[in-house]
Amino acid sequence: MRLAVSTVDPDSQQPMGIFQAAYRLRRYTCLDAARKQDIDRELTWFQEHLATPQRFVHTRSKGYYRRPPVAVSWFRAGATEHLRRAEVLGGALAACGLPVQRLRTQHPGYVVYEDDHQVVAVPFRDR
Repeated sequence: MRLAVSTVDPDSQQPMGIFQAAYRLRRYTCLDAARKQDIDRELTWFQEHLATPQRFVHTRSKGYYRRPPVAVSWFRAGATEHLRRAEVLGGALAACGLPVQRLRTQHPGYVVYEDDHQVVAVPFRDR
């Protein structure tokens, strides 16, 4: 499952995920103290409990940074605590005016990273 906002990420050409949306919201928007605290609390939890993938592209060759498409992250179905916290973060984004959608798939694309909680994959072109 993936939580995303309606804004399309220019690199991946996919709906922007909640983490990227939350960091952008914090950086470019004046949030009231309570909203900022809610978002910060969830982002801090994820920084402590979710690994940061080292790869977001399908190739290992030099110059990979110039080759779109870029991968997107999905939560595994069994990552229940991570999914619960993602829903809380999504609720905080929605309260700030960013509607969040839940995306599900059995085939996320070409997997470039995976662990117990997440799969990072370059989307298939036809999906």
